[in-house]
Amino acid sequence: MAALDYLVTVDSYPKPDDKIRSTSFQVHGGGNIGNAMTCAARLGLTPRSISKVADDSQGKRILNELEADGIDTSFIVKTRTSIYTPEYPPMVADDLPDSSLSSALDDMERGSSIAGGLISMLLKLPSTKFVIATLGEDGCVMIERAETGDIQPEEVDIDDLFEKKQSIDTTSTLPTCKTSDGNYRTLFKMLQSCTRKGLGLCVGTAEKIPSSEIVDTTGAGDAFVGAVLYSLCANFPPEKMLIYASQVAAIGCRALGARDGLPHLTDPRLLPFLA
Repeated sequence: MAALDYLVTVDSYPKPDDKIRSTSFQVHGGGNIGNAMTCAARLGLTPRSISKVADDSQGKRILNELEADGIDTSFIVKTRTSIYTPEYPPMVADDLPDSSLSSALDDMERGSSIAGGLISMLLKLPSTKFVIATLGEDGCVMIERAETGDIQPEEVDIDDLFEKKQSIDTTSTLPTCKTSDGNYRTLFKMLQSCTRKGLGLCVGTAEKIPSSEIVDTTGAGDAFVGAVLYSLCANFPPEKMLIYASQVAAIGCRALGARDGLPHLTDPRLLPFLA
């Protein structure tokens, strides 16, 4: 989705049904795909957005903002209305069983643990190389498929391992990441039949931002996605990718709206993470 966000500043958080006066009002570009592509473009990629906008002044404003950041909008359809038509265009690959993705997402929501839900998604989406769940101020967790060669993976409980990986350095204010051992010997109980494949677990922290510096967390997840796209194109290893994406998202939280604070590749705050 590419959209516009209407941002209203008020003196205090309103109670339900309260009428409260605003102190300022702004309109910014928004929408998850628009935000993520803007982030990717500012980091140096040349993304193309496939979406739909209304053929009116607001739609033109959306396109102008995206194009100003170097995003290819030639595949964005301009229509009389921007109402979404269910099932069109199809958003799931033709070769994916109809129930696989929705079932995996349901498992993610009902799962006894985040890590267990991620493994369920890997099981039901066999072509997926990795899955990531963002945890807000608690950081993120990633599970990646990995070849183990002739090494017999070790059986461990996924929840036990996840808890151990959560106990990483919490004194650092900058993002950090901890991974399972480099040989990916871990074989979770849910994958006992896969004798030659293991899973790598990465747990990352978020930057500890002083409350005085947090302006708006809108679009932080979208910024994380855009930075992951850049990291994949730059061939970052998983642990570097998670740290970099977390830092990009944190920088974006220091400005109003989803895009104003998104950094460019040359931002000095990012240079230490590119070394």
